[in-house]
Amino acid sequence: FIGGAAVTGGIGRITGAIVGALIMGVLNMGQSILSVDPSWQMAIKGIVPLSEVKEYQSRLRSVTGGQGAYTMEFSHYAPVPPHTQQQLASQFKLEREEENA
Repeated sequence: FIGGAAVTGGIGRITGAIVGALIMGVLNMGQSILSVDPSWQMAIKGIVPLSEVKEYQSRLRSVTGGQGAYTMEFSHYAPVPPHTQQQLASQFKLEREEENA
């Protein structure tokens, strides 16, 4: 229901938009309460809609009698904040050292 339209297709409705807004609001509040790092918050918000479309192709084919199709295309890489870069580099270095030990 993210954005007002069901994953299965059809016409967007105000109730779907409200449900989508509520889901994102609860997600934001939960992340704030848990003190989730802002860079991870963005990743989590991106994963939620992506998880919604994971099964879209099979649902679309089912609803359209095998005639429907859609594609997803890569848009861009987002820059990683410097503090996150440092964390990732440190973690990678540690894992490499463990592998070589």
